[in-house]
Amino acid sequence: MKCGKGSLGKVKSNKYILNHILPVLILAVCSLCLLKRSFYSFSWSDESFYLTVVHRFWLGERMIVDEWFFTQVWGPLLLPFYALYRFITGGNEGIYFYFRILYWIISTLTAWCTYDKLQKRHSPMAGLVCALIYYLYARANIGGMSYYNMTLTWTLAATLIIYEQVYAEKLSKKKLYFAGIFLAFAVVSTPYLAVPYIAINVYLLIRKKYHCFRYGVFSVIAGTFSVAVVYAGYILYKSPLHEIIQSIPHILNEPEMQHAKDINFLLTPAVILIRIAWRYKWTIGIWTVLMAYIWYKKRKNALFTGTETAVLTGINLVVFIGNSFLSNNMLGCINIAVVLFAVPVIGIFQDSLSLDRRVLGVFGTAGGSLVLAFSFSSDTGLDAMAIGFVLAGMTAVLLLFELDVLQKEKVIFGMVVFACSIMIFQTAMLRFFSVYRDAPISQLNRQLTSGVGKYLFTTKEHAEQYDNIRAAIEEYVREDDQVLYTQNCFWGYLCTDNAYGTPSSWRMPFNSPRLEEYYTAKPEKIPTCIFVLNPAYGDFESSLIQGNEKEEFPNENKIEGYLADYIRRHDYEKIELECATIFRSRSG
Repeated sequence: MKCGKGSLGKVKSNKYILNHILPVLILAVCSLCLLKRSFYSFSWSDESFYLTVVHRFWLGERMIVDEWFFTQVWGPLLLPFYALYRFITGGNEGIYFYFRILYWIISTLTAWCTYDKLQKRHSPMAGLVCALIYYLYARANIGGMSYYNMTLTWTLAATLIIYEQVYAEKLSKKKLYFAGIFLAFAVVSTPYLAVPYIAINVYLLIRKKYHCFRYGVFSVIAGTFSVAVVYAGYILYKSPLHEIIQSIPHILNEPEMQHAKDINFLLTPAVILIRIAWRYKWTIGIWTVLMAYIWYKKRKNALFTGTETAVLTGINLVVFIGNSFLSNNMLGCINIAVVLFAVPVIGIFQDSLSLDRRVLGVFGTAGGSLVLAFSFSSDTGLDAMAIGFVLAGMTAVLLLFELDVLQKEKVIFGMVVFACSIMIFQTAMLRFFSVYRDAPISQLNRQLTSGVGKYLFTTKEHAEQYDNIRAAIEEYVREDDQVLYTQNCFWGYLCTDNAYGTPSSWRMPFNSPRLEEYYTAKPEKIPTCIFVLNPAYGDFESSLIQGNEKEEFPNENKIEGYLADYIRRHDYEKIELECATIFRSRSG
């Protein structure tokens, strides 16, 4: 009898460790690994661009009127964080690392909340897998507060609140109000998200079956409206309405905005399916045949035999393993593969009438909305779509672990756990070891000791380039200069508090037609100090992701066009350095 009690106690103890202690340890280890990873890589590209927009607004320059790049709209959300750092430190030294640590803190809290909420409603394993899907993802492995990362974070935060309320006996208007605030932040970060946001709210309000949620929907809308009022107030406080109206056509004329004009929003779902089919072109045929067979059996109301379920799930797992190899050069792409894996499994073991529509309705809708928004707004294709598949992947995992068969059939349970393990392992390896536009992580052995990149590790060559440019900026940029750093040196703007002499800090060639358009409309913004970098400076190589892209001369320029004519007419002095050619007004 004692032996029986002892064995039972040991089983309970092991189960507690497996279900509660182990998930916490795994999240803690991932947290430490991500903190360590925050020190590595110094990208001259996207990450610094996000910061230059916020810096520009902090300097007092105006949204829409002075800044002409579309992604500026999310800059005000970072402004309080940036202002706090400037207030505490008095400068920009270490600003890259600050925002990386800030995102690490925010994403860590979000991941823990995800685990806590979902393990209570579902199971510790389902909660852990969902938390890791989010926690280990960062678009292109950019570890800072990019609008990609924050759109996902705000949307997930709102989704967790709404999901909790769907199960609640009584709706909490306060919580749903905060969900509306988070969704407003997400829409500000990715404005195209407004389309599905509005459509979903209208649908919920007009369908009679959802009238019980009407007050909840109004609470969400109230939260969103509150942010909209504050946001609009900020813009109008800084800029007269007539100047905003005059500037909008110039923003819409941005070359990178033309991508959105070429895609019909109604055709976006077809584009999504084509992109997925093309990525998995070697396996999609097998998957399609598998789904056709399952559909045929369901249509005939024929039961699957035990052998059939094992064979079909086994084939599906093999397809997933193949898809995991096809996903291994893009962080988060494997979440698409896990959705493809989940659909046949759910089709075999779950009747459509007994499917938990609350999971689909909340997480599935949120994931689908992000996929649609990023497919329409971004020209990076599947890479941007993968953001939405973080939430779609969570949907798949939650539905998989709801299947009764997992409690009865150890073989099926093992296959599902194996697929989830592959997904998490691949995502973790890419998150920890891939590098975006610097160099392979093994070469990042030189730590920057000063300036905006302080604390970060990069290559010896890139560190020397960084030091040379910083020294040139300190020596040749005067206090009252308006500056322009051509092409790919966005972080240069962060080194001083000089006004920007450019429509945008993003990839501005010396001969860009945008410069003539901008300076014709705003002659007072013509730069008095122009840096044209050595073409080889800022050379980069992405490692393990982005197709291992490599660029040897990211700062190639042609000294021609409107700006070249202007500096000749006004006799700018030309200063030749190893790191850059500087054109500077003699009058300052």
